[in-house]
Amino acid sequence: MNRESAARQAGFSLMELVMAMLVLMVVTMAGLTLVDTGQKVTHSQTGIAELQNNQRVAQQELVSMLAMAGLGGLPEGIDPDLGGDDTTGVFPDGLALAVTNNVGEDTHVGDASTPVVVEGSDVLTLRGVFTTPALYLEPQQSLTLDGEGRVSIVISTSVDVGVNQDLEALRRELVIATDTEDPRPEAFILRDRYNPGAFAVLELDPSTTQVGDTGDSTLTVGLILSSDSSQQHYANEYGRMILGTTLLQGSGGSQVTLPDDTEVQLPRMIGSIGLLEEYRFYVREEWEISGDDDTRLTPVLSRMRFYPGTGVAHPEGSIDISDDVVDLQLALGVDMPPLDGRIADGFDADGLAVDWDEDEILFNHPDDDTGLNPPPGTRDWAVLDAKVAFARVTTVVQAARPDRGYEGLRLGELEDRDHTESVFNQSDNLKVRKRRLRTHVELRNLP
Repeated sequence: MNRESAARQAGFSLMELVMAMLVLMVVTMAGLTLVDTGQKVTHSQTGIAELQNNQRVAQQELVSMLAMAGLGGLPEGIDPDLGGDDTTGVFPDGLALAVTNNVGEDTHVGDASTPVVVEGSDVLTLRGVFTTPALYLEPQQSLTLDGEGRVSIVISTSVDVGVNQDLEALRRELVIATDTEDPRPEAFILRDRYNPGAFAVLELDPSTTQVGDTGDSTLTVGLILSSDSSQQHYANEYGRMILGTTLLQGSGGSQVTLPDDTEVQLPRMIGSIGLLEEYRFYVREEWEISGDDDTRLTPVLSRMRFYPGTGVAHPEGSIDISDDVVDLQLALGVDMPPLDGRIADGFDADGLAVDWDEDEILFNHPDDDTGLNPPPGTRDWAVLDAKVAFARVTTVVQAARPDRGYEGLRLGELEDRDHTESVFNQSDNLKVRKRRLRTHVELRNLP
């Protein structure tokens, strides 16, 4: 064989090149498929992890604060007979705990300047001594108002019961609240330790408060509750809470006629004091493109602080807790007379009535009626002797983005809310993964 013939026979034939290219294409396609599958799995798992984390964060703070509702001596509500036509403070729009059930369209969490709540979700209002400790007064001090409705309470680091208490957290709050340029009309709850149902809510009086210096063994909290509305901000609102007090015979003290002519009586002696706070947990309306309601609804679980019982936003304002929380639902277990310590659920897992007359869970069915004069055949929840035993918290969280190839089940009934026509059941939203979490919270701090 000569050199020219050998050269012509060197290399690959056309058929061999075609076959090699086909094999290479198959291998490449298989590799790309594996990469795409891996990306899908990673995308999905990342979304699920984010979803589960948002679910955990959403309930962690809410449940923790819910368990503290009423701390400091605030009861669940006031006697309906004392409220008159105003149901504020009457369960379930109570004192320590209140639920605004399945809010309507364009509902704000407070006044018109506050954020809008997602339609159909619940708003949970909690009041109590949360961020600073309730402090002892030992021996108990007299709660006697002067001619202008003022009283000064001296708190010490050491008390006769052998307790050393830290005043610094309250001192820091008082420094802010008594700023002469921007004073804050904070509320304080005072409780008679030997008469647990007896309490009073008074407004901070900066002019008579003596904060002292860091490390001082005492501080003096000046308070006011007056019939002269010009002397304070929220006489009616703070004073109305005192309608929830239960005084033992002979334990009553000063009696005050509020600017709205409501008469309240204070306990004669007090043994503890705490800064009373109010927080509202709600699902804030937010959109994928902020302000553009033509884009996907991406709500946020938020918390906003108010001056207790006033509906006036506190300067602390609103903070976001967890993204992509699409619903918050509350149900309350109420031990109705005769109190037996057992909460009966009158509905089965499908929401069908098993024994309507025995149902002791409020907001677990669309037919629950919370009015003071409920229609025949329904339960009257505003009963003085009823005891709120637990709250059931349900949150629904969605993933941050749609998942290709995924189509989830439609949301159905959650407690007393029917999601059949919900925006979260529309076709585009079915491609977004959702998770539901329900938590049972014992309300052990309610007096």
